[in-house]
Amino acid sequence: MDYRLSQSDLKKLLERNPQVVKKNNEGGEHWRFDVKAASDYRYSSIEQGDEAGLLEGKVGAQLFLTWDSNGKLTKINLWYTKLNGEKQPQIHVFNAFPDGTTTDSIYE
Repeated sequence: MDYRLSQSDLKKLLERNPQVVKKNNEGGEHWRFDVKAASDYRYSSIEQGDEAGLLEGKVGAQLFLTWDSNGKLTKINLWYTKLNGEKQPQIHVFNAFPDGTTTDSIYE
């Protein structure tokens, strides 16, 4: 994902995603895209991943995008599961920042 993408470009890129949640704030918008979500999946938080939903397989991943008041992407955050050595799912949190740096950590 590229920080130079516009909101309309991202909407086109992610248009097949059935659930998009938006929340306006004083500085811009927060978006959440639920990837491979069960048809009856519901989660209300726009700012943090759904630990139970991810571990139970009700949602495959959650992508969070934060926009400033000018429509510029300021934060990319992805929550996803990955099997550990014991074949148990662990939640990973990936962050990408406008300066090109990234982090990937295990959520505990």
